[in-house]
Amino acid sequence: MNAGPGATTSEASTPAGPDSSLVDLQPEHRSTPVKFWASIGAVFLLVEAYVIVAWLTSGQATATPRGPTHVPGWMSVLAVLAQAGSVIAGSAVAYAFLIRPWIKQRRITADGILVLVFASVYWQDPLMSYAQNQLTYNSLYVNLGSWAPHLPGWVAPRAHLVPEPLLLIGPSYIWWAFGFVTLGNLVMRRAQARWPRIGRVSLILITYGFFALTIFVIESLMMRSGVWSFPSAIRSVTLWGGHYYQLPIYEVILAAAWWTALAALRFFKDRRGNTVVERGVESVSTSGRRRTLLRLLALVGAANSIFLGYNIAYVFIGGLHAGPWPTDIQYRSYLVDNLCGPGTTYACPGPGVPIPRPGSAHLAPSGELIPSG
Repeated sequence: MNAGPGATTSEASTPAGPDSSLVDLQPEHRSTPVKFWASIGAVFLLVEAYVIVAWLTSGQATATPRGPTHVPGWMSVLAVLAQAGSVIAGSAVAYAFLIRPWIKQRRITADGILVLVFASVYWQDPLMSYAQNQLTYNSLYVNLGSWAPHLPGWVAPRAHLVPEPLLLIGPSYIWWAFGFVTLGNLVMRRAQARWPRIGRVSLILITYGFFALTIFVIESLMMRSGVWSFPSAIRSVTLWGGHYYQLPIYEVILAAAWWTALAALRFFKDRRGNTVVERGVESVSTSGRRRTLLRLLALVGAANSIFLGYNIAYVFIGGLHAGPWPTDIQYRSYLVDNLCGPGTTYACPGPGVPIPRPGSAHLAPSGELIPSG
């Protein structure tokens, strides 16, 4: 029997460990939550496949130009190093925890499932800009634009130009996500060892604090390095407002909640080593491989649901209440990505700019109303 992805190979053979001691307080249920969550996971994967295929066949999968602004030399050097490092790290994690154990043991391990689960959420990366563009990447990085406009019901204009850094951000959904959640679980185990009687709520709050501090430091460094920016932000709750590296505080709050939820999903298990979404898998009459598939789909459903919750909250908080794009960003064509401003017929988002819908009238940078169509 395979353990859930929260366990290492050794944990798979002995599921009752420190991760499971806090949660096995209720009797076994004969219901099969795994079937419900597997269905959710299958839906997410179908939507993901539709979005990616529609994007690749649309003719919009082309690199976003950097524009006329000079890119500092140090940013160019950093881009090369960061992309190479991300590809190497992603490949190393995939090989160590997915491919190699699969070859040696003839089955996918718990951590191997986790690698696939985190890779499955990358398609949601641009979703926070659903209503209007809130996140931009540096077009210096290798990209083919974005699949964002092919997400069902997408509203923000010209989003196909957002330069998703395929070699940087893509692999990071394997190595960074895997490492970050594992690190969060280490914090939980250390806290549990330090305070053996600690309750679940306290354990989660400690983990949340750890993630909030870590995310604040990392995002601050990454944005000052010009990797990405949050041009749409509520100025009153934003640090370094007006600069290209401005950081909305609610980004840290929401992202910490996202990562804490993932860490808790991996950490808390029952006697059989199952996470809350895998429970009941043993009662399903099928082969071992199909049970592994059920586990994978269930965890895909849970991880994508958690990320979707983060994105929905960000859309409503930042997308509907943000201030104008700072001049410091609008003067950097490699961060504006030709989404709005000079050279386009779209005014950059702000309180005085109505949110345009596909095919609707919209404001030009000059303030002129551009008719629909």
